Order: sequence, then C-alpha cells, then structure tokens
Amino acid sequence: MARDLSQETDVHILQQAVRLLEHENARLVAEIGKLMNEIATLRGQDPSAAQLRLQFLEQQLAVLQKKLFGESSERTPRDEGEEDAPKPVHKHNKRRKQGRIPSITIRHELPEAGRVTVD
Repeated sequence: MARDLSQETDVHILQQAVRLLEHENARLVAEIGKLMNEIATLRGQDPSAAQLRLQFLEQQLAVLQKKLFGESSERTPRDEGEEDAPKPVHKHNKRRKQGRIPSITIRHELPEAGRVTVD
C-alpha cells in the first residue's frame, strides 16, 4: 500500500523514500531500454537508435531532477573552499528599555518684529 508523503516531516523517512524512488526509477529505465531494443528489433530497425533515444530521455530526466531536487534558489553560489568557512552571525538591534528620562520644558518666544498675525 502506498504511503502519502505529502505531509511527512521526518527527514529519515523522506530520505529513504527518495532512495527507493531512485532505485525504482533506475529499474524502470533499464526495463524501458530493454523493451525499446526489442521493439526496434521486431520492426527491423537499428537498436542503437532506440538506445540513443533512451539516453536522451535519461538526460532530460536528470535535468528535471536537478531543477526539482537541486540547490535551493534561495542560496547563492559559493566559491571553492567557502563551504568550510563559518557563516557570519547577524546580530539584530533590539530595542532596550530606557530608564526614566527627565523632561525639560524650554519656552522660545519670537520678538515682536518676527511675529505675524493671522486673521
């Protein structure tokens, strides 16, 4: 019975599922190759043409797998040797509680010449 892995969060189970699917995929590719050669022979065609078609399909599959399971698009490419380098730690500025700060009231008055009366 097939197990629904769409909601699975256990990494070990997901890794095991990937390995099983890769193994089954390789088995199916070999089976398809065998059947393509048999079909080509029955049609009187060159079996190497079927083998070339299978290789092309395997390359397409590899490209799709890389897009699906490859490096995350959120990551940036790294230079060689950088993989072992420690990652920078970002410290976030946190608001600190301030003690009671005394307020000072200063009253500024304009001289009569600078005042404007609004009607």
